[in-house]
Amino acid sequence: MARFWKFNPDACTFERCDQQTAAEADVPVIANDGDDVRVQIDGKARHWPSGEPLTVAGVQFDREDYE
Repeated sequence: MARFWKFNPDACTFERCDQQTAAEADVPVIANDGDDVRVQIDGKARHWPSGEPLTVAGVQFDREDYE
């Protein structure tokens, strides 16, 4: 089962959401489909390599927190 998080710019955190909300979001989104973790920023999705931090709004996030 896929899991989704969208970025909340007010709190500078990623918050769980459903697939529809993630698809409609105009903020960065993290998606875990059970096989891979992807990041979507500005409408472009990419694989998020293990061990590579993600920086959004000056805050670093670890991929392991979304596996």
